[in-house]
Amino acid sequence: NKLKEEFINSNNDEELVVTSSVHRYDSLFHKKGEFSLVLDTLIFSAPIGEVFGPYNDNGVYKIFKVKERELRPDSLKARHILIAYKGAYGADPKVITRDTIDAKRIADSLRIVLTRDSSQFSNIAQTISNDPSAKENIGNLGWFEDQRMIKNFNDACVKSKVGDIVVVETIFGFHVIQLLDKSAPVEKAKVAIIAKIL
Repeated sequence: NKLKEEFINSNNDEELVVTSSVHRYDSLFHKKGEFSLVLDTLIFSAPIGEVFGPYNDNGVYKIFKVKERELRPDSLKARHILIAYKGAYGADPKVITRDTIDAKRIADSLRIVLTRDSSQFSNIAQTISNDPSAKENIGNLGWFEDQRMIKNFNDACVKSKVGDIVVVETIFGFHVIQLLDKSAPVEKAKVAIIAKIL
């Protein structure tokens, strides 16, 4: 109960979870059905910031805080061209010598070209993308679950409309992304949970 008071007044929920919980901080959004029926009802009806618990869940005491709720698709379909730069994760320094400024300039130029004529996307991906898989998949990632890709990439896909071409940076470099399709959005919630074994 003392920890619940701290949770209610916390300005840094992630730090409190990391220092107080037996489980790691969960930054993902979850849809109805991923919690128990009682928790589903509370999580999807409580005001944002509401804290409830502690509850005994098979010997583990848990306190929940509703962080956010959003309408998000379950699945997304996209293709991309990766423009890596020196120092980016996975970039071979012998091959990739461009700096971030040049990489961004190339990615922005490609976005302009492809916005005018997206029929060139596959050919450009296969020719110049620094994603090794582009040689086989011509940049097409197919369908993937929401939150399966690295955060910035995933968020760009969620926020885009079908057909949009956007540029986003991740640890791998700059991605020129075209969203090809997405499933109908469903309500999902992000919940901070403190779990204690007493």
